[in-house]
Amino acid sequence: MCETYREDSEGVARGLRRCAPGLVQEYRLDYFPPYRLGSVRFICTEPYFHHHRTCHHLQTHYHVPQPETLDEPRRSKDDLCPICLDRLIKKKQLKCKHTFCDECLQASVQHTGPMCPVCKDVFGVMEGDQPDGVMTWINSSSFLPGFSGCGSIMITYTFPNGKQTKKHPNPGQPYQGTTRTAYLPDNEEGQEVLKLLKKAFDQKMTFTVGTSRTSGLDNQVIWNDISHKTSKTGGPQSFGYPDPNYLSKVKEDLKAKGIE
Repeated sequence: MCETYREDSEGVARGLRRCAPGLVQEYRLDYFPPYRLGSVRFICTEPYFHHHRTCHHLQTHYHVPQPETLDEPRRSKDDLCPICLDRLIKKKQLKCKHTFCDECLQASVQHTGPMCPVCKDVFGVMEGDQPDGVMTWINSSSFLPGFSGCGSIMITYTFPNGKQTKKHPNPGQPYQGTTRTAYLPDNEEGQEVLKLLKKAFDQKMTFTVGTSRTSGLDNQVIWNDISHKTSKTGGPQSFGYPDPNYLSKVKEDLKAKGIE
């Protein structure tokens, strides 16, 4: 069996598993070793291993602390970066109070946008990969089921055919455009949601390019997880009204994308 020290971040154990899967016996110390993750020398006691071996997936040997360091207090989890699971370097704290290494946070922003990797709170202006298109709307005197005291708003999204960019699944390949229609009640809350939907559209968050859930075809302009009512009637199962929870639901969808 391979014996080694194990930090709470599990970084060492992962390295050892890559070298000798199934042979790692982990020990949790009552302190955090005062050094960063590097390589580790470990002892293999299985009969077919006859000498010390070094984990070659890691780079520098651990220095086992002297006995006087064993009384050091356990390092708080607040001192660890949730991304790299190591001690914070150039600590950056977001408005949600989660902290990260500056380099780790920058890498996360490049991958997922300005969103906290832990709680998904948005801390900047997010921009999606929606292709070029147009959003228009008109007001109508016809009412929607559940909102008989007001008229309605009909939104039309129009996207022509185009070519995918490096942000899309198949750069350089064509995508199929679309025209979509959605409906809102023409009351105070409906007007509020309309403004939020326009903001989301301007930030290229409403649509994306991918595989259609209805047709199964690739390279299509599709919805991007912001709820829309595409029918006036039929209830939630038909993406229509009445649906007393819709306006609050779409605002939650928008907030998750930093639109509020």
